[in-house]
Amino acid sequence: MLEIFSSFLVSFSEYFPIISEKVKKGKFLYFCVRKYNIDYFFSFLNCY
Repeated sequence: MLEIFSSFLVSFSEYFPIISEKVKKGKFLYFCVRKYNIDYFFSFLNCY
């Protein structure tokens, strides 16, 4: 039981940076999309 848990911890610590990196990229993309959409919306308002 303890051996399985320790091996799980090792694999988790190896995969965690990859997961957190993907989450960071996802949040960054989401932020860019929101910012771009807001800018687009204001430029759309300025045209009319």
